[in-house]
Amino acid sequence: MAFDVGVAAVVAAFAVLLVPEPHPLAVRLIGLAMAAALLGRRRWPLPVMAAVSALALLQVLVDLDGWAVPHDIAVLIAMYSVVKYADRVRDGLLVIAPVAAGLAIEVWRAPEPAFRGWAALWYVSIAVATWAAGYTVRTRRLYVASLEERAATAEREREHLAPDRDRAGAGGDRPELHDVVAHSLAVMVV
Repeated sequence: MAFDVGVAAVVAAFAVLLVPEPHPLAVRLIGLAMAAALLGRRRWPLPVMAAVSALALLQVLVDLDGWAVPHDIAVLIAMYSVVKYADRVRDGLLVIAPVAAGLAIEVWRAPEPAFRGWAALWYVSIAVATWAAGYTVRTRRLYVASLEERAATAEREREHLAPDRDRAGAGGDRPELHDVVAHSLAVMVV
């Protein structure tokens, strides 16, 4: 929770301190609302993405002549959160649509038409990198969880078989030392 509060605080600071003066006060207030929405990004990633996307659209409608502002990074943070924390990968694919729409709007709003190509390349690169980072972290987290589950299953099986080994040992039939070492090594690898 402390990390999420820190992320929201950074976005709020961007909204308050880094928005250039020609933008109306409403843009700063929308930025603060985006920051507040990010507090629930781990628990409710899809509703947070919907709220942040709606606020970003409202910001465009409020400031038609403006361009991207620093607190718009909240959209990328919300997208990352959906890709990483949502229950299904499909949800991570669904967030591409609102982000792509937002990118198209921002490119269209570029101050100079000659700048639009570079703006499109820049925005798409950052959005793709953010999505890929979220997917990579999600995949790694699920992989580690599956390894932990496999290790716990192996440990339960070993404990379940331990009484049989003790009985075999009492009868004079000891398991070979290399079998015990091989099993222990296999559990560590898993």
